[in-house]
Amino acid sequence: MTRNPFNPDFNVTIAVASGSLRATALALFYDALGACESGGENRGKIVRAVMEGNEGRAYEWCAGIATNCYILAARLLRKVNPFAPLGRLRWSSSALYRYAKRNGWITTNPRNGDLFLVKGGPTGYRHTGMVARVHDAYIETIEGNVNDRVEMRERPRSELVFIAVGIGNFDMALA
Repeated sequence: MTRNPFNPDFNVTIAVASGSLRATALALFYDALGACESGGENRGKIVRAVMEGNEGRAYEWCAGIATNCYILAARLLRKVNPFAPLGRLRWSSSALYRYAKRNGWITTNPRNGDLFLVKGGPTGYRHTGMVARVHDAYIETIEGNVNDRVEMRERPRSELVFIAVGIGNFDMALA
């Protein structure tokens, strides 16, 4: 039994037997479903857990929870943290896009557990989440900071850009 820090109200068993960074990150995000803000906009346990103790209007946490699922998965699997070079910039959807593009992680063939970005906003990308299931015309997603909680949605593929985290050296085990 492992306590999920993204949803402190639940104790969860995390299946890491496959050793897959993507599958473990997706399992963590599924386990966070239903976690919600409390005490105001972008506030509460879930926000503090994924935003390094910060909360409040300036801390839109959609990218924070998506990247934290990968960071915790890497820690559990003793693999390289794929977002270490970004630091707190990983909280920005547009910074994630630039980082993914630089690392060759942008893909048009998403898989379960990949990240997605929603196009728009003043810096090019306005929202981040994770692919839960791929369909021809749409994607089932898991997203944080939607209706003040972590929830599943369906989004048209055409409005999304996909990031295949872990391509290349970032799926390596630590020495």
